[in-house]
Amino acid sequence: MTAVLVLAGVFLLAMFWAIGAWKRLVSLRQQFRNSYALFNGQYERHLALIATLADAAEADMPRERSRLADILVAHTRVIEANAHAADPTNAAALQQLATADAVLNAALGNLPALFDARATLKANPSMLALSMEWNAVRNRVAFTRQAYSDAVLQYNAALAQFPGSVIANLFGFKAGALLVPGKTADATDVPPLDSSRT
Repeated sequence: MTAVLVLAGVFLLAMFWAIGAWKRLVSLRQQFRNSYALFNGQYERHLALIATLADAAEADMPRERSRLADILVAHTRVIEANAHAADPTNAAALQQLATADAVLNAALGNLPALFDARATLKANPSMLALSMEWNAVRNRVAFTRQAYSDAVLQYNAALAQFPGSVIANLFGFKAGALLVPGKTADATDVPPLDSSRT
């Protein structure tokens, strides 16, 4: 009789332990998915501002039209990659997004410094407001990217450790993918913009 009670007690403890581990993994998974949604929202705002800035700057920088066109081409590629990266457990899609983002950043080069150096752009209140908003959104993108990375690392660590690894295998939990900055040859080959040209 006591052996049955001991076995029942051990079984109940194991069940409570398994349920607790499962709930923790579900909670961490939801946290990293929410972090990705916050990052993606800020990132999409960042992309919208890039297109707006490039269009607004085109009139004031006629000699930089090819650079602005390169920015818009890279911008389009990032939008396409971002559309495929809706699932934060898809490492390949997130790597394509990171690579496309690196190409876009290479195309942007020192464009923000050029905006600051151009008197006509600095005197334009709408351009100044756009530039300030873009800088603020870039900071929020960096902050939300870091928060996403932290949430993924915490979730992946819980998946790799016992008892999470057992529960993850039983219930099909997938590891989260990190947004690893992409490497591109274009990132080092970007010529500097000449702020003295008109």
